[in-house]
Parts: sequence; structure tokens; C-alpha cells
Amino acid sequence: MRPPYGAYDDTTRTTARACGAEAVVTWTYDLTTWTDPVPVPRPKPGDIVLCASTGPWSGIRAGFWTRPRRPG
Repeated sequence: MRPPYGAYDDTTRTTARACGAEAVVTWTYDLTTWTDPVPVPRPKPGDIVLCASTGPWSGIRAGFWTRPRRPG
């Protein structure tokens, strides 16, 4: 379960578990804060990047998602 806005506490975890969720999932990088300069993530395997489809970082998005990745 992904909590709205990434906000959660023990009550959220307990309620999610009672509803059948096995985990509360958040992100490693948040690119929706729309800061200037725009942060360029350096993701590692397993990282989660929170993105929006618009915003000042959208020009970075194309290169970020299409650049070659090493196997593994």
C-alpha cells in the first residue's frame, strides 16, 4: 500500500495490515517537489522514484528513463 503523500504512522501500518496489505511502500527519490535546480537521482537497484508527468524536471525525465543501464 502506498500512503497518500507518503505520510504514515503505526496506525496506518496496523490498518493496512488489517486490510490485507503486506507492506507500506514509499519512495527513495521524490521528483514532485519541483525544486530549482531539479535534483537528478542516482538510483540503485530497488530504489523507487516518485514522478509526475509534468513539471520543470520533465526534460530530465526522457534521459533518465532511457539511458543505458548496466545489467544486474
